[in-house]
Amino acid sequence: MRLTVRRALAVIVCAVVSVVIVINVGTLSAWRDGKRTPELPWDDATLRTAALAAAAVAPRDVRPLTYLLPPPADVGNHVLSYMPNPLAADVISIENDTSRLSQLLVWPHQSDSDRIPEQMNYAPRAKPSDAHLKTIYVQTGLKYWNVAAGRHVFQEQKCRVDTCRVTDSRHDAGDPAAVLFRNHYSAHAMTAFRRTPSQVWIWYQLECPYHSQWLGKMSGVFNWTATYRHDSDIVAPYERYQPYDARVLTLPLRRNFAANKTKKVAWFVSNCGSRNNRLGYATELGQHIQVDIYGSCGPKKCARRKHGECVKMLNVDYKFYLSFENSNCKDYITEKFFDTGLRNDIVPIVMGASKEDYTRAAPYYSFIHVDDFAGPAELAAYLRKLDANDTLYNEYFQWKGTGTFVNTYFWCRMCAMLHYPTKTKWYEDINDWWRGQGTCVKGKWSDGGDGAGLDVPY
Repeated sequence: MRLTVRRALAVIVCAVVSVVIVINVGTLSAWRDGKRTPELPWDDATLRTAALAAAAVAPRDVRPLTYLLPPPADVGNHVLSYMPNPLAADVISIENDTSRLSQLLVWPHQSDSDRIPEQMNYAPRAKPSDAHLKTIYVQTGLKYWNVAAGRHVFQEQKCRVDTCRVTDSRHDAGDPAAVLFRNHYSAHAMTAFRRTPSQVWIWYQLECPYHSQWLGKMSGVFNWTATYRHDSDIVAPYERYQPYDARVLTLPLRRNFAANKTKKVAWFVSNCGSRNNRLGYATELGQHIQVDIYGSCGPKKCARRKHGECVKMLNVDYKFYLSFENSNCKDYITEKFFDTGLRNDIVPIVMGASKEDYTRAAPYYSFIHVDDFAGPAELAAYLRKLDANDTLYNEYFQWKGTGTFVNTYFWCRMCAMLHYPTKTKWYEDINDWWRGQGTCVKGKWSDGGDGAGLDVPY
């Protein structure tokens, strides 16, 4: 008797479901026994089918964003092998439609997001010619950027809009389209040449307001900002996590991340002074749960030259890590969270930006924010609860495999925005934008930010 196509598909689906059920039962048994779950023999096709089912979408041929989302080559212990990306699908559908590409929402007043994918994929209606290059004069010198003079960086990164060049030579710059100031500026540098009305002056800064230059005399000077803040004109985050599919927030785990870990909380820190009293908080937390402080501010040592061994120790021994910034400022989320926290097999406990800011920047359910607790004692009680329950602890790792950390292509986006037809804008009071009311707090964000300590030059 010949099998019909429908009957054959039904047999295949039943077989796949049976395998998944057996695997899940085995996984739960291993978790209950407190043992490390063995690697599961799932092939790419099965993984992609499961991911698509979770997203409730039909399989389709979707390429990743040209610059933003290359498919992950190795997902290690994570279930996901490949996920379609709705952003990619939209870009593909409009990549030959310059009228739609030119209408992407790319400026802070247009969208509350960081607009990085939109800026990266913007293209003017008419492709600029090589004869009309935009020159970017880097006032602080190219050596700080590790970029060579000329067009190399734009061509090497295959920018969608590559008709720009960079230089740090005042003589070579001529009448530049943009002048880029990094961190510091001086009156001499700003009066070194005549400024034309169409010239864009850009202020770049990755330090927080407490540790950056006073901008009180810069009213009406800068046109664009390039900082880690999501409301900057060109956002320059320390890291950026991009989901493969915004509809898929969690995935089944292939291992128990709590298995064999015998220690509770770790922290690597060398700067003992801070505006938010993070050391005091950590010390009080240590009165209620084990907190091992490594470096200049604690009794334990792990030399920086042995960074790999220190990270391995974190992954093997500890369940939690204090990803504490030195200041509680808007959107101020550094490598302490992304590199030491999310990239490792520990749960980061965060202090710095508000919970809303972390939620915007981080994968779903991937961190614990100190502001959710009345104080260190209440936080310690919650950590002890997670320590005693592997199922609850592992929920903080179900985001793994749902996305990847991406290159945000700062130079590509700057070049694209210089070709964007927009009216000239400037910051009437950039100092107020950067360090005004509510920008930073010394305590909890829920207590309100009054800009205390930011009303005088640093």
